[in-house]
Amino acid sequence: MLQTIFDMTILILGSGGREHTFAWKISQSPLCKKLFVAPGNSGTAAIAENVAIGVTDFEAIKTLVLEHNIEMVVVGPEDPLVQGVHDFFLNDEKLKHVAVIGPEQAAAELEGSKEFAKEFLFRHNIPTAAYQSFNASNLVGENINNPTSLEFGPNGKLYVSEQHGTIFEYSIERDAAPSGSGTYSVTATSVINKIKLGVPNHNDDGTINTMASRQVTGLMTAGTATNPVLYVSSSDARIGGGPAGNDSNLDTNSGILSRLTWTGSEWDKVDLVRGLPRCEENHAVNGMDSFQKGGNTYILLQTGGNANKGAPSNNFGGTQETLLSGALLIINITQLEQMEMANGGPYIDNRQGSVKYIYDLPTVNDPERPDIDNTNPNFPYLPGHPMYNATIDLGDPFGGNDGLNQAFSESGGPVQIFSPGYRNAYDVVITADGRIYTSDNGGNTDWGGLP
Repeated sequence: MLQTIFDMTILILGSGGREHTFAWKISQSPLCKKLFVAPGNSGTAAIAENVAIGVTDFEAIKTLVLEHNIEMVVVGPEDPLVQGVHDFFLNDEKLKHVAVIGPEQAAAELEGSKEFAKEFLFRHNIPTAAYQSFNASNLVGENINNPTSLEFGPNGKLYVSEQHGTIFEYSIERDAAPSGSGTYSVTATSVINKIKLGVPNHNDDGTINTMASRQVTGLMTAGTATNPVLYVSSSDARIGGGPAGNDSNLDTNSGILSRLTWTGSEWDKVDLVRGLPRCEENHAVNGMDSFQKGGNTYILLQTGGNANKGAPSNNFGGTQETLLSGALLIINITQLEQMEMANGGPYIDNRQGSVKYIYDLPTVNDPERPDIDNTNPNFPYLPGHPMYNATIDLGDPFGGNDGLNQAFSESGGPVQIFSPGYRNAYDVVITADGRIYTSDNGGNTDWGGLP
């Protein structure tokens, strides 16, 4: 009997660092006569005998145990435990004497399923963080081409933007399936084209372009259930660049942050900020999130960069970075609302219909286009506007002219740089405790290098 205790043959199941640690320590014990690891790794091979058996191949494990008189099995990974390896040994007359280190299948479910573990903790009033279970299923009844952003509004409806400017408002219902396995279906759809058809387009010299499309890449909801508000970032829908370095003449100052407000009968559009950067490829004004501080509401808005890795390249039309490109901008929404209130409502740009707006970013003096003032019939600012007595470039704030007419943030203005140095960060999230998270999109191979 003493000889059996002190001459034990042991099997470890697994192939990771955890199993290597088990093997390293167990091999040092005087109780271990022979040590197997299935399937093992290069580390375990130096201190034990590896056996090419999968951790869930129970029949092969049984054969190995019986052939070598293995008296203890140490189970490392959760998969064989969840699939019942301990139960397999207990229910087999030839194996039930073997000691299995690891829980039975029912207990292993606590580790194998996070949803099961959370439900167990809640059911027995064991303190744990709140949770929500999700499954991956398609939204039944949607019809979207190239969705770019989505968010539920305060009215419980889902808003989804398409790349070419259409926004869908979906009423959604869930079936009665258990938590984590439900199906969601669209019960009603409304199409919102206020951005696609209501935001004017321009060429890169500031002249009017009559195409009826906008690239929408960012959407955020606000307001109330009665009067929801959508903040939408959009830009020129054309895409240039490519290996040949094509310049599509898209407006590199076409980025606009707009506000759509449901009045009870229609969506009212006001362009809050005009003249934001847009690259010659498809990097643009992207995602956003909001926060409040000191009684003011702010939006953090990501803008895409004009280059692949910082240096001008063919695939990005040869453009260089501008002051506001590739940056996380901070926009003072309260300041914009105060400007709107002081004017008795939005300003009106009559160059292409009656476009409501609040703030145009100032631009540098473009050497390739004429300067104009309020004596010129194409001057956009009416009496009472802060820029009424200014001299501007024809077409401002539009027509970035590949950076020669780039916009900039003015001291004390509602648009400032919060964090620079991104390539194409697509979105930003602000947590309840004020933490800010974003992620950047790395460069493409052979699309252009470093400065």
